[in-house]
Amino acid sequence: MFAGLLLLVASCILGAQANWTEVIKNGNSKLTTALKHKNFETISKTYAPASDFTFIQGGKTLVMSLNNQDTADWFRSMSDKGIVDLDLTTMAITNLGDVANERGRYKLSRANGSVAYSGVYLTSWYLKNGKLQITMAMWT
Repeated sequence: MFAGLLLLVASCILGAQANWTEVIKNGNSKLTTALKHKNFETISKTYAPASDFTFIQGGKTLVMSLNNQDTADWFRSMSDKGIVDLDLTTMAITNLGDVANERGRYKLSRANGSVAYSGVYLTSWYLKNGKLQITMAMWT
């Protein structure tokens, strides 16, 4: 009986992992497409409200709690600096229920294809009432 229960738990975890992989892939696609089209409102809605969202930027000592407008403004400032493309490559996903942590690599590129910024990131995704939101993002 214990072995059967263990197998059931393992299959649920593996099933959830596969679902999170697809959910995060779609969420990242939505973010990158929105940046290309300068749709900052769509970007901001992907992030949780300020009370639930924390942004940690590499090399900075400040940990920011951003509201949706602040998030839109941050991505707008990147666009104003000539950033036109965001490439996100997921390296690993760990999850527990409605929360998943994604580790990956990012590149922010200019219109001429040159890379303006690159590094690694850690993002916490939260699925609440069927809506996917990012609750924490750390980029280095």
